[in-house]
Amino acid sequence: MPAVHLEIDAGVAVLTLDDPERQNAWSSELEAMFYERLDAVDTDPAVRVVVMTGSGRMFCPGASSDRLAHIAELGLGYSDRIPFTKTLMFRKPLVAAINGGCAGIGFIQAMSATSGSCPRRQRSRRLSHVAACRRSMRSPGGYRG
Repeated sequence: MPAVHLEIDAGVAVLTLDDPERQNAWSSELEAMFYERLDAVDTDPAVRVVVMTGSGRMFCPGASSDRLAHIAELGLGYSDRIPFTKTLMFRKPLVAAINGGCAGIGFIQAMSATSGSCPRRQRSRRLSHVAACRRSMRSPGGYRG
């Protein structure tokens, strides 16, 4: 059963993706818990910064196989989901402590980190850097940034 653990100590909240059977793959259950915890720390005045990480040897390898099968069968519907861009709007500093494999939605969540604390100009530069990194993953020469 997936879980997102929340620990708060001295103004620092740590959100830990924890689904060892699926290596922290992004499932509907994990997604709901992640955003529920994120909302909780966003409104908690005692929390000054949030760190998100994964348990075990993976951060988040992307969508779970169940979610991918659902998408393959029915298509990708957003009407019943929280938009993953919600992380970009987080108002407190958000740090991604990437402790292993990170792809797909896991990569998107990690790249969304710190956007809540960045002024718009810095956020724009960071997102441009992310786009350049994405292009480099598809090109043989790689990113020369």
